[in-house]
Amino acid sequence: MAVMATPPRQRRPQDFKPGRITGWPAGWSEEHVHGLALGACYKADGKHKDYPAPGGEWDYVFRAEGTKCPKLSPEVWPRLQHGLRAALIAGIVQWDDRCVTYPARAWIRLDGRLCEARLTNDGRGEYHGFPLDYEEHHPRDPACLLEWAPTVHT
Repeated sequence: MAVMATPPRQRRPQDFKPGRITGWPAGWSEEHVHGLALGACYKADGKHKDYPAPGGEWDYVFRAEGTKCPKLSPEVWPRLQHGLRAALIAGIVQWDDRCVTYPARAWIRLDGRLCEARLTNDGRGEYHGFPLDYEEHHPRDPACLLEWAPTVHT
């Protein structure tokens, strides 16, 4: 029996651990959540890019495995940050015991494509994001919150 290689840019299902939309911890006030959301920021990461940063915003690290982000102009990045903050406010997040201040993950839609933001720096509220191209990579969503995920248009 021949073993087929994984195509470039595609992760095997066992290489990816889908998230779970949990919302915020019980008892957190709306004011507290809004304050944290305002402190969160989108910070592009070169490991999901197959092109160099136009202004040095990330270190270009092409990796054939993993999902690549679509090439977006820097004018779109503030919209991504706004979408991230809207997802945090809406509770489209995964909170887990590794988190101290910010949720580990959040989800938005970019032109209808589901994308995941992952926390990279809890102290600064920095997230990087990438598209989820395969249904098996989508988060578990027991409360059906994903239908309320913010949409960003390019």
